Amino acid sequence: MFRVGQRVVCVDDVIEAKPWRSGTIVKGEVYTITAVYVDRDHDWVGYHLAEMRCRSDEFFDHEHFRPLQEKGMEMLRAILVHPNSPVKEDA
Repeated sequence: MFRVGQRVVCVDDVIEAKPWRSGTIVKGEVYTITAVYVDRDHDWVGYHLAEMRCRSDEFFDHEHFRPLQEKGMEMLRAILVHPNSPVKEDA
């Protein structure tokens, strides 16, 4: 399970359509967890995401997300800043 404040990446954006849902997640997008909901009766965990700006009782299934690997993001940011420079990897 992830924690509040952790950044995650969406790996599956296929979700059940609900008339009350205020938005949808997008595969490859990065989100920040603001709350974790655990339903022990149904063995379900959901995350409230800051970037979704949805209702406070709207959660997305944890199975749609993986932890964001910040190191990889640092490499991508370096490429964006210096697109013609070689990428240096740790030894």
